[in-house]
Amino acid sequence: MRAFLSHSSIDKPLVEGVYKALEKDAAWLDRAEIEWGELFLERMAKGLENSTDFVLFWSASAAKSEWVRLEINMAFILALRERSIRLRVVVLDHTRLPIYLRPYQFLSVIDSRDPVNDVLGKLLPALKEPISFTRAKFVNRHDEFERIEAAVDDPEVRCVLLFGFTGIGKRSIATEAVGRIFVGVDYVRIDVTEGTGLVEFALSLAASSRGEKLPVSLPPEEVKRDIELSLETLAANRRLLVITNVQHWLDEDGEPIGPLELVMETVRRLDALARHPLFLTSTRRVEIGPATIARVAPIHVRGLAPDHLAALIRNWHFFIYGDVLGVEDSKLIAAKLYGHPVAARMAAGMLGTRSAEYFEKYPFELVTLRRDLARMMVRDLSLGPLAERVMETLALAGVPLLASDIAATGFSDEEFQQAIGQCAAAGLVTASTKIEAHPMFQEFFWHRLHRSDYQEQAIRLAEALKMRLAWLSMDNPEYAELLPVIFRLFAMGGKLGEATRLRADLMGELQAAAINLYNRRNYELADSYISLVLDSDPKNWTMRLYQARIRVRQDDWAESDRIFAELSKERPRDVGLLHAKGWRLLRQGKPEEALEKFTDVLSRRPNHVASLRDAADSLHQLGRDEEALQFLAKAKNLESEDAYVFDLESRILESMGKLDEAYGAAERAMARDPYKAVMHHRLGQILVKLERVRDAIPYFQMAVELDSDAFPQVNSLVSAFLDIGEVDQAEALIDVLRAVARTPINRSLVEHALARLAKVRRDYDGAIRILKREISFSRNLLPNLGLLAWVQIAIFDERRFQFPAIADVALKEADEVLQRMVSLKARDEFVGPIRKAISERRNSIE
Repeated sequence: MRAFLSHSSIDKPLVEGVYKALEKDAAWLDRAEIEWGELFLERMAKGLENSTDFVLFWSASAAKSEWVRLEINMAFILALRERSIRLRVVVLDHTRLPIYLRPYQFLSVIDSRDPVNDVLGKLLPALKEPISFTRAKFVNRHDEFERIEAAVDDPEVRCVLLFGFTGIGKRSIATEAVGRIFVGVDYVRIDVTEGTGLVEFALSLAASSRGEKLPVSLPPEEVKRDIELSLETLAANRRLLVITNVQHWLDEDGEPIGPLELVMETVRRLDALARHPLFLTSTRRVEIGPATIARVAPIHVRGLAPDHLAALIRNWHFFIYGDVLGVEDSKLIAAKLYGHPVAARMAAGMLGTRSAEYFEKYPFELVTLRRDLARMMVRDLSLGPLAERVMETLALAGVPLLASDIAATGFSDEEFQQAIGQCAAAGLVTASTKIEAHPMFQEFFWHRLHRSDYQEQAIRLAEALKMRLAWLSMDNPEYAELLPVIFRLFAMGGKLGEATRLRADLMGELQAAAINLYNRRNYELADSYISLVLDSDPKNWTMRLYQARIRVRQDDWAESDRIFAELSKERPRDVGLLHAKGWRLLRQGKPEEALEKFTDVLSRRPNHVASLRDAADSLHQLGRDEEALQFLAKAKNLESEDAYVFDLESRILESMGKLDEAYGAAERAMARDPYKAVMHHRLGQILVKLERVRDAIPYFQMAVELDSDAFPQVNSLVSAFLDIGEVDQAEALIDVLRAVARTPINRSLVEHALARLAKVRRDYDGAIRILKREISFSRNLLPNLGLLAWVQIAIFDERRFQFPAIADVALKEADEVLQRMVSLKARDEFVGPIRKAISERRNSIE
């Protein structure tokens, strides 16, 4: 065992005492072993590579030492990549230990009378322990494995390249994938470091592939031929090769040089690598030439999903402390780590002294942890100044940006492409329609802004975004997103007058737009506009009332009540407020209490149409439909163009079974508001009840066209297509239906549609599986039970002659489902047809 003793020159007397007491080959005292004329960095790297333990003597002077910082960084990166070196920290004074080093604290000798012997007493037995860096249990990386397996199955692919920033799990994924996909395979792994050149690569390959030891003095051409021989030998014997950290073999533009150039040439020509490809890992994206690109499958390795990261935190916590961390605690921490496995390992170490609740209340240490980790990775990536400026611009904005927004801050086309290419290659950004920074690095560059002249940069970006804002309509979601960004950028740039003027000029327009968006039922965007107005004018009565109404629509009863209570203190008898409070009770399913509020409004303002309409709705929910229609008649006399009054009338008439009259009322509602999707949807629903499903479909299609984001319209269209046997049309809409299903009830209806689709496709097992799962959770219970009964009846019809026993079981199960529906007091319109169908089939058997 060999220790690397890292320290500042001021602490050398103590460290030399430790060094002299250790066995000659058991320690490396950095500068003590460097002979005159040797390159310090090369010797330091070799010293670290040959060490089993990195022992840092931490003090105030060590914290200020550039050499110590460099040694820590190299050791930490080595530990993350290789897991072949143990980090130990000996604390010499009260200097604050960085967050990322706290899990490695080994010993404190602050109050020690004999620090040398105290260190030796603990270090000597620790050095004799074998390295026990058993990897924490590998957690789910199915996405990456699926892509790797697809690449292996592709007959064109000869090389799988995993790239992503340091510590994200590339090497673990590569070795795990090799073991999973190629069971029992023998593979060779070569870990590239900064000093690995052609000769070192050739030596490692020859020893691993052929068991031969090469002479060090071979000419370059013979070295290359030997590398090719080793690669071909591995391929011929169907042994796999994993080469990690090939970013050391890339030039500034990410193109292969040295050994990697030779490896890529072999990939290009060696067909024996099909189905048994090379595996490479890199922290940077590799620019692959056109002649080779078809042979290489590049796979971007990103962060872990929150649940998987939480599992990793629990595994590491058990490994470090030997006790079990609660699932909820691990999830609480995982949500703050941006999916990074190394951050999970470090956070698990911090949880030994602090609870998850502590970090929830006081997140400073986790923020510092993320920043320190990002700092180490950025150092390892060696970003150029242009790439750093791109990252600072994204950090200033805090939102994804168009490429043109960033370029407008002062990049030439060539500079911009070079900078974005470097950021994307390092995994710091994702570039599609917009360019988005990885949150860990966005946070890091935000905190680092004070190092640069960010004010001028902020103003340039604000001007660029303001120009784009001028081309956007106010109902575009980007408008609401960009407005506060521009305001903040002007303020950061010192142009507070410009920021204030921008906000003041737009407040009236924003308020009008918010009300318009609310009336169009775009509540999310309306809410964001209302928030912008209230930021500038917190006492704005109208906007607060609309905000309360949005909270009611979101079923956020507590928040809506809080806003209503504040408004009541200011204007307790305001008619608009009283009506809104009644409407809130109606939405919550309290029609009797709501009716009292509406009656109160009507006693003081008898012609308040909204209260007449909503009072009618309350009466309808209380089963007093004739009274409800009288209220609506009065509302129609006062306001003959109110579409919602006619829509409610159609619903009431529909519930009374007066379908033709309901259809007429729905037509009048649509005529008054032809661009309202719900009006078309209502007409379609009534036509379905009139058994005119084909006539209903155009209305459902128009409803979807007018509001493609609303679930009921899409669901009704899917159902109608299934009713008339247009299975392909229904199936084509399933993905749309899933996308707009945002509530548990919506998602249950999607499952019901899938079960119906499976039944029509005669996939009865699939339909039964879906329905029984949904029924077990009591979701959409009666419709699912009814459909299950019809599926069992369909099985009977299909199997009764060829498999009579199976058919008999299916009919019995259909009858059991029927009895359950009866026990739930299902209406006869559901139960009657099923009972009749079962009875007819039972009679046919007898």
